[in-house]
Amino acid sequence: MKIITFSAIKGGVGKTTLTFNYGEWLSSKGYNVLGSVKNLV
Repeated sequence: MKIITFSAIKGGVGKTTLTFNYGEWLSSKGYNVLGSVKNLV
């Protein structure tokens, strides 16, 4: 199992969009994808 994370301290930099699009792309390549978005506020 591989784990890929995207993180940034500043908000509004496109982490959710990047995560969703990357997950969709991996899924289209046949990978199983579990996505989760967590705001640490």
